[in-house]
Amino acid sequence: MGICYWEARQLWEGRQRGVSFDSTLVVGRQTLSLHPEEVRHFRLRGSEAGLGNEDALAAYVFGDFADNFLKGYLGVRVLNILDASAYEGADVVHDMNVPIPAALCGQYDAVVESGSLEHIFNVPVALRNLMKLVRTGGTLFIGTPANNLCGHGFYQFSPELFYRVLCGDNGFEIRRMVMYEAASPSIELSRNRAAYTVVDPTEARERVLLMSDGPVTLLVEARKVRDEEPFRKFPVQSDYAALWQQEGGALAIATAHPLRKIVHDSLPRSLRLWWNRARERRRASFANSRHYRSVPGS
Repeated sequence: MGICYWEARQLWEGRQRGVSFDSTLVVGRQTLSLHPEEVRHFRLRGSEAGLGNEDALAAYVFGDFADNFLKGYLGVRVLNILDASAYEGADVVHDMNVPIPAALCGQYDAVVESGSLEHIFNVPVALRNLMKLVRTGGTLFIGTPANNLCGHGFYQFSPELFYRVLCGDNGFEIRRMVMYEAASPSIELSRNRAAYTVVDPTEARERVLLMSDGPVTLLVEARKVRDEEPFRKFPVQSDYAALWQQEGGALAIATAHPLRKIVHDSLPRSLRLWWNRARERRRASFANSRHYRSVPGS
């Protein structure tokens, strides 16, 4: 996948909020896929911020490696590339299916994973590695497929997974979680698309579902607040955790509004089925404002 507009914006806005990228590790050497209007957007933002970095994209060509952007716009001083081989110039060669060596633990202010996780079979170990690479006070950025990219890699991921993994028990706190939808499976070919923040299912008190027309990418920003050994307790999906904690294990079933139920039950069966499908489809879409909020400027 590499770094597209929303991944770049996630990193840029993190820096504007004070995230340090002084020492940064990127998983896989990332390409940068920005369309002309998106390049203009970042050059203008860089100029407005007074960073003197607008020339970092002056000679940019679509699909270039992202090194100039990372150094010019994020202030990366030390940039390391981790990969399973050195074929694209990685200077840290390691298979993320196995635990990282102790010498790499806590070495980086920022760790950027943008499109590698879904290709790694041993996901729990890979997640643990990502978390261990970040020093206390540092930030982990993840960009990974969430929907409609079946076959792109081994996996697609839900927001629930990262809310349960990057939590206080494991020494992290989620700062921001965003999803955006592309027009085609080639994510990098889609121009600036609408993006939405995603609520934690524990806050929604229900599963946060999504059915989408196009492929959806999930972006996560999480800060390491203290050094904890990940997964001393295995994550549990929030609705099951809530169910198991209830006295007697009884699940509270929400009932429909009385008038709505009367109207619903009076309809012919075919209309009731249509009603239910339409309601469920809307509930599992970006139109559900209880679960998704449009990101300003998207």
